[in-house]
Amino acid sequence: MSLGHDDGRKNLPGRMLSTAEAGIYLGLAPITVRKLRCQGGGPKYVKLSARRVGYRLADLESWLASRPTFTSTAEDKAARRCAVAAA
Repeated sequence: MSLGHDDGRKNLPGRMLSTAEAGIYLGLAPITVRKLRCQGGGPKYVKLSARRVGYRLADLESWLASRPTFTSTAEDKAARRCAVAAA
């Protein structure tokens, strides 16, 4: 049995997503997902080995749900100004 990407694991419930797959799901480049992981503020991840991490779909969904939502760019800019003023 091959351990390549075509072995059926993509359809298993609860499987871990790679950084690239997490990026696709979130609409972010994989490098952005890596930066968020290293700098903090990104979705929770699981350390699978010394050099590999995985993301649970539920954690990605939770992180997305925690992100602020806006109805316009003006609203986003006002929120940023308030955050900077509060800091």
